[in-house]
Amino acid sequence: MFIPILGEYLAPQIVGGTDGVMMGNLIDEFQKEALYARAASISLLIAAFIVLLLVLFRKSLSAREAYGA
Repeated sequence: MFIPILGEYLAPQIVGGTDGVMMGNLIDEFQKEALYARAASISLLIAAFIVLLLVLFRKSLSAREAYGA
């Protein structure tokens, strides 16, 4: 889920123009400018946010729902 969402930075740029700032585009720009620490920190923040959401969703399910029973 993480890679397809952030990997598609070209479509929002084409559709939305250059006025808006998308996370994928921001990471791409940091990598192009050799600001690897910033790109890595934003990527880790996004990954941590996604993991947090998954954990919260998992806790909201009952044991039967979680294992498909």
